[in-house]
Amino acid sequence: MSNRELARHTNTFRVSHPQRIKRNRPNVSCSTCRARKQECDRQQPCSGCQRRGLGGSCRFESISTPAKSTSAENSEMGVRTELGRMRGVLQRLLSHPAQVQSEESVKQLLDSIDCIEKTVNKDTRRQVAPAPPASQLPDIIFGTVAKVSLQDILTAVPPRKVADRIVSTYFNAKHAVVPFIHTHQFRKQYEEF
Repeated sequence: MSNRELARHTNTFRVSHPQRIKRNRPNVSCSTCRARKQECDRQQPCSGCQRRGLGGSCRFESISTPAKSTSAENSEMGVRTELGRMRGVLQRLLSHPAQVQSEESVKQLLDSIDCIEKTVNKDTRRQVAPAPPASQLPDIIFGTVAKVSLQDILTAVPPRKVADRIVSTYFNAKHAVVPFIHTHQFRKQYEEF
């Protein structure tokens, strides 16, 4: 088998690496430089924000330890925070029309932010139906099994002579090197039945 053919089979069963835990390190860059992934000189305001004419929006946000919550809540809060930040930047741009080339494009961006915010609000109001308890789910291997009464089981048991022959055949079989049933314990319970 060639390496190419072998690769098709081995790639499927590779062990996935566990997710790394994200550390909550303090932010040393301002939010604008961090968003642009640029180096920040950590001045107030930083030189990068001054060059871009955003000295008033240069903020160093500290990390507060959030209460433990679900990832959906964290992601929703992240979207809300980012939308608020974007709205603030756009409104500051509108208040300085000399720096903005197209006031119409800024207004379109504000409308887009409003639309996204409405979508986020609508999604948070929508309730997710809870999963049914495991006892109500169908069995994966056997499917849904009908409830059987003791009387149904007793009527399915063959007559005593037939049952004796089946039991002795099972335990006398030459191919059953390792029986799955403990012989003495089974025969004792069988006789009591």
